[in-house]
Amino acid sequence: MRKTGVVFLLIFLIPLLVFAEGENETLSAAKKAFDSIESKVSDNSLPTARDYFKNSSFEYRSTLENMSKIESNTLSAQEKSDYMFILLIISLRKPELLSYSKVKPDYISAAKGFLDSTAPADLFYSQMLYLYKSGFISECLSIIDTVDAQNCAGGLFFKSGEFALEAGNAKAANMFFDYYLGKVLEKSSYKVFKEEIARVENLFREQEYHALANKYELLGIKVALDKEDAPQSIADGVRHKAAVLYKQGSYSEAVKYYEVLYFKTKDPSVKKTIADIYFDLNEYEKALQMYLSIDNFEKDSYSCFRTGLCCYYLNDRAKAYSILRDLLKSVPDSEYSDDILYYLWKINEEAGLIDESGEYYNELKKRYPGSEYILKIEKQKELL
Repeated sequence: MRKTGVVFLLIFLIPLLVFAEGENETLSAAKKAFDSIESKVSDNSLPTARDYFKNSSFEYRSTLENMSKIESNTLSAQEKSDYMFILLIISLRKPELLSYSKVKPDYISAAKGFLDSTAPADLFYSQMLYLYKSGFISECLSIIDTVDAQNCAGGLFFKSGEFALEAGNAKAANMFFDYYLGKVLEKSSYKVFKEEIARVENLFREQEYHALANKYELLGIKVALDKEDAPQSIADGVRHKAAVLYKQGSYSEAVKYYEVLYFKTKDPSVKKTIADIYFDLNEYEKALQMYLSIDNFEKDSYSCFRTGLCCYYLNDRAKAYSILRDLLKSVPDSEYSDDILYYLWKINEEAGLIDESGEYYNELKKRYPGSEYILKIEKQKELL
């Protein structure tokens, strides 16, 4: 009786899962249906539910065959897909009740049947988005890949991405499109890949997800630059775009373009620009590593000065002091000398070395009487 009761309960509750046009309604309906079923099958009053679903494949399939609606083929392709999707969710959330490895092939069969029918395909994409938002990402990707096996270009990944983007979930769309483009790059020509990545970029651009659109633009550029016959005009275009973004203050975006450019050209001036951008973004560890990797950086007053500042802001005051002091000695009249004197004063002042800081302050006033740092120091002294 208990087994029959569980089966009846599942038949009654599972059809509650109706995927509406809007994402919120879809997820709400799915969650409501699942929560209702889960609370019942895990109830202590039905202890046989655990053994009922977790045993052999034969017993599990017998369970399905005994369900009158499936046995009489009265379920539509959409209803069967709904039904199997709920079983799939139960198997993922309550594996002790139901085996995912046994449910998965039946769900895939139902999903293929649904996709082959004349019904709108949004149901399948809604289910995949639900899996993604529920944290079952690897399972989601595996199912799409299996269902899409006959389409080597990954069309279902693209359509899942479109659906997610229209539903306002750009993060999920990004993942689906990444997999799609990976398949295109692997299976198709460069010409097709170029067309498809531009297509994906435009989809994000139209929805005003400009950071993600730029990501795909950069990916397309990088692939193009990797080609041996890549024209110089591509690199020139990247340099121009990076410079415009940098000038606009869009440092996080600009650095991505400069990094792609450096990857191809190995231009030392580009590397220095990348280091400067990381410095401007307060990412001092990244900036430090970039400055240190510049050939003969110790002979470049600017890079050496910035290296000292990075150490200062990374709280390595001793190293910062050593670098800046040595730079001042080796190049006493560089264009950064007043900056260096200020930071040497500051390091000593913060360390409580008043006499030493006073010496740097006096040298700053003597050599650069009009320096803005003099007023800055005096104001700081007033606060002490």
